[in-house]
Amino acid sequence: MSDKPKIEQEQPAHAWHSLSATDVCTRMGSCASSGLDVSEAGRRLSRFGPNRLRKVKEVKLWRIFLEEVREPMILLLVVTGALYALWGELRDAFTILGVILVMIWVEIYNEFRAKKAIAALHKLAAPTTIVRRGGLFCEIPAERIVPGDLIMLETGCKVPADARLLEAYGLEADESLLTGESVPVEKDASTMLPEPTPLAERCNLVFAGTTIARGRGTAVAVATGMSTELGHIAHLTAEVREPRTPLQLTMRELTRWMVWLALSFSSLVPLLGWLWGGEPVHLMLLTGLSMAFATIPEELPIII
Repeated sequence: MSDKPKIEQEQPAHAWHSLSATDVCTRMGSCASSGLDVSEAGRRLSRFGPNRLRKVKEVKLWRIFLEEVREPMILLLVVTGALYALWGELRDAFTILGVILVMIWVEIYNEFRAKKAIAALHKLAAPTTIVRRGGLFCEIPAERIVPGDLIMLETGCKVPADARLLEAYGLEADESLLTGESVPVEKDASTMLPEPTPLAERCNLVFAGTTIARGRGTAVAVATGMSTELGHIAHLTAEVREPRTPLQLTMRELTRWMVWLALSFSSLVPLLGWLWGGEPVHLMLLTGLSMAFATIPEELPIII
């Protein structure tokens, strides 16, 4: 039989705080005094992969462009601009085209800004960290941290992985990015907490991306990469599409009504002018297009 340490992967991530430090080390197949063997750390790195967040999918400009062009208001403006280019003056057509391009550019800019906010989560990981492997202290890239590693914590360092504290001496951590707490949280390695304890009250754990505000200590890594609490946030932010707010739904419905209203006026007025007033058809068509363009508040999508 192999004597290779075995990680109990069925242990739920939220339950590490309910175990003693000794039990956590046993379940993680790690030693509280010497950490993992170098060879075992290499095997776990191959097994679990690098300790980093999954890269966010790149934004495709053409997809954003098509999504915006499909909006009813934008479609009506595009048709108006095209007809103006055929029947009216090119100056007016270029004006309409410019308005459309400005609106779409603003939407693309907002989309990129949101993606940058997501990508910023990747920068919260520590570039290097000090661990104890085979009884020796060594500084390694944070990406090479594996579950079971013995992590050294001190004032000012950024926590590279979710970890159960083994020792804590006046240790406090800034967890505002996870919990919203405005003051550092005091940590205690000797405490065992009930399993339902909320994330903000798990004083015997430290979390990836948080910063040690004061004190020092040691901890054994229990989750890395996308399995950390920070990874869960990155996953939800990247994969789940944010639902429309009630205001956005209401304004979307209002937009549809405005489009129909613009089409009605731009069709009815020219028709009456041609039938009753004897005005030229060409002039009446341009008048209808002008009314359609004037009826729609082009800045509405940007405001929403």
